[in-house]
Amino acid sequence: MIQSGVRFLPCGEFVNESERTAVERLRSKLQGAETPWILLSNLNHSPHPTSRSDEIDLVAIGAPGVCVIEIKYWDTAWLKQQSLTVEQEAERINAKAKRVAGKLRQSLDPGFVTAQLLLTRGEVRFEAGKRPQPRGVAVFGLGEWRELLALDGPTRLTSDQIERAAKLLEPAVKVALNGELRAFAGLINLERLSDRADAFHRIYRGQHPTRRDRVILHLYDLSASADKQALELARREFETLQRWQKSPFVPSLLDSFQDVDSYPGELCFFSLVDPAAPTLARRGQDAAWDLPARLAYARAALLALDRFHHPDDPAQPPLLHRRLTPTSLRVRHNGQPLFTDFSLSRLADAQSISAVAVDFGALTPYVAPEIQQGGLAAATAHSDTYALCASLATLFEAEEPLARQVRDLLARGAQPNPPDRPALNELAAALEALQGVEPPIPALPAPEYWDEDTVVPFQNSRYKIIDRLGQGGIGQTFKVVELDAHSDERFGAYVAKVVRHREDGDAALRAYRKVRAHTTHPNLSVIYEIAPEWQPNGFVALMRWVEGMPLQDLRGVLPLHAEDLGEPSADSLALRWLTDLCAALSGLHRASLVHGDISPRNIIVQAGTVVLTDYDKVTEAGSPSRGGTPGYASPGVQNHAAIHPGDDVYALAASFSRFCTTVIRSPTVRNMAWTGKERPAMNRCGRSWNAPRIPGPMNASPMPLPPGNGC
Repeated sequence: MIQSGVRFLPCGEFVNESERTAVERLRSKLQGAETPWILLSNLNHSPHPTSRSDEIDLVAIGAPGVCVIEIKYWDTAWLKQQSLTVEQEAERINAKAKRVAGKLRQSLDPGFVTAQLLLTRGEVRFEAGKRPQPRGVAVFGLGEWRELLALDGPTRLTSDQIERAAKLLEPAVKVALNGELRAFAGLINLERLSDRADAFHRIYRGQHPTRRDRVILHLYDLSASADKQALELARREFETLQRWQKSPFVPSLLDSFQDVDSYPGELCFFSLVDPAAPTLARRGQDAAWDLPARLAYARAALLALDRFHHPDDPAQPPLLHRRLTPTSLRVRHNGQPLFTDFSLSRLADAQSISAVAVDFGALTPYVAPEIQQGGLAAATAHSDTYALCASLATLFEAEEPLARQVRDLLARGAQPNPPDRPALNELAAALEALQGVEPPIPALPAPEYWDEDTVVPFQNSRYKIIDRLGQGGIGQTFKVVELDAHSDERFGAYVAKVVRHREDGDAALRAYRKVRAHTTHPNLSVIYEIAPEWQPNGFVALMRWVEGMPLQDLRGVLPLHAEDLGEPSADSLALRWLTDLCAALSGLHRASLVHGDISPRNIIVQAGTVVLTDYDKVTEAGSPSRGGTPGYASPGVQNHAAIHPGDDVYALAASFSRFCTTVIRSPTVRNMAWTGKERPAMNRCGRSWNAPRIPGPMNASPMPLPPGNGC
């Protein structure tokens, strides 16, 4: 317990530089405080980390009381110009302060919990009696930190009460902080793609939590730029891509340029589809992609880049890409090129979209000499020609005569001296002459190379790929929609299963046929169609699409999810889900079938319900197991011993064990032995689970379950 000074408890990542600046300023000022202070930053009180509208920027707890602080990159001019938005944000801050007060009053009397606005843009100060108070929320500038915290006011909390209040508010589940957002703007599993040195423009790959679409998020932090035209600079890349949306060679926009909810005037974003099409580098390793098809792709890529440099529409300004590499070029299912990574692109008559210095590193072989020597400002259309030809040359490394001819031709486009490089349309014409005949329509590639809009025939219908949901040891899973036989009108959404090898495919078909009649339970994913036989480039089965998130995405936030659903606790929610899943599995077990691959990835959370999916490894009880997911499968399943219903119970217990307590370590794959303070929590989960006794093979497990969980 501290007696003076300040203790800082970060509960989440800073969202922008404005928050970082404000918190560091307050920490610095409070270091010499005579009484103790505790600062908790980025408290997330929303039901899931995808929603940040309820996040509290800062809670300051000290002798004067508890203060809920919303940090805004605003100035006095913004306050006056955007009065309606300010009123709305003040309402939100008041609601957060009431929520904090309600949580504290369950165990102590914190007094009145104040809600304050702290502005970080410019030197904001208000004269006595003229401080704005929208909806009763007082507004302060950074220089008014003493007034903000009422440092000279009366003492309301003792040191013990300050410590106790902090413990009540601090999340029970500690989030591992690494300086990066993991969820934002309605997306989860964010992975930063851009240089960490660029705080103004951050690019992330992420996923929608329930639709599970893959997305590229462009996030702009206006507080991280000293440029007076930061907003216009941020908007420029979106407008550039928006102008090219009619082109088939750029990814589709999802969200238009807009303020992030709860961060008006501070953070802006737009998003793109994250294409599933493989990179040129990856597709180039496909031995089945023959030389004529590669040649056709190279010609199409040259013509596509020529259209960027010389648009058909005279009003459209030419676009320089400036980052063409085997990883920024994609290969669509129909053999057409897709250009990605426009982070360094610029319009021919505009300033560079990105002003950050670039270290090309391993990509240097695809960077024109003039850019290596003079930087991005030296880039011209000739530079793009060099990069594209150098990238395409990686497709023609074979020693057959045609491949050598193509390499020699592309080498002309990668000459050291820019004027010596031929025009793109000349290079394309030369490739066409080498090709000789019109290439055939590309056949459906292997599922590893399917992307959005790939149309797959199945059971006298056509299905369009919407997204790749995941892939495992034996196959892949796709979200698809059915298409009308005579048009592109879309019908229902489904989950399509694809299996790579015949032996696994035949086993999966047997599994789906056996289990199909038993998947009518509401907590099981219904099987709609099953293929008559395995095909390497076809579906094995179609299942009901469940709009939701895998259980694994709720790790660490299940208590918040339970609170949002009105459940008494996370344990009670887990109990209800376990009861439902046990009932669902009971139907399989009565039919002497074992699911064989229960894991948090295969349990889909749909609001307050759960659905078990993925029947690839369903097996008759007593037959050799086909393996399971490490960390959740029982030792017998992993060793391919005879499988029994108890193995499903084991996997279900393992899947929920990490949600029953905040201190559970990852269970060991071998024996999942919990010890010490973990066992009581597992016993609580186990005692709850024993309550609903389910008749039949579900309870006739011949296999002992993990010690200490009582399941």
